[in-house]
Amino acid sequence: MNGPADANATPSNPPATVDPGRIGIPGRGTPRAVTLGFLALAWALPACPACSTVPVQGGESGAGIKDAGAGNENRERVPAGTWGGKQAALGVTAEGARLELSCAHGTIDGPIYLDANGGFEIKGSYVQERGGPQRDDEPEDSHPALFSGRTNGKEMTLEIKRVDTNEVVGSFTLVLGNAGRLIKCR
Repeated sequence: MNGPADANATPSNPPATVDPGRIGIPGRGTPRAVTLGFLALAWALPACPACSTVPVQGGESGAGIKDAGAGNENRERVPAGTWGGKQAALGVTAEGARLELSCAHGTIDGPIYLDANGGFEIKGSYVQERGGPQRDDEPEDSHPALFSGRTNGKEMTLEIKRVDTNEVVGSFTLVLGNAGRLIKCR
């Protein structure tokens, strides 16, 4: 008997045949269930210091956070959590945010405060990525960036502009609690 029910199957002695619908087979691609499962797992992992990019992680989803810091008493912030949309995912915490795009990533290293109309504008960094192999000692293509937008606490518009070239690199509509849909250019 071959397959998952093989009585002789052990970790050191796998079954003689493998169900191609359950795992990736070389030359035949990786089934969607495995890919989606891997992406869900990768999304939940903590930041990897050895990786060039890290999974986006936000804090607990919820209402806007009031800040009691000096000069920011009772200023509302973008709600913490995962904000996602087409080709973008933003993980917001009390300390800042981590952005993942298809071929780029970015960081905001401070709280994102809202004005009276739900708007924000904050500096951060934008790193352009590229597909294919990269050397370990290859520097990142990092640029200062301006992140601006507006939120009602559930949806957000986000625009990213490189400060050094004044180029708008993208505009996105994100939803709180949505993991986003993006495929990294690897």
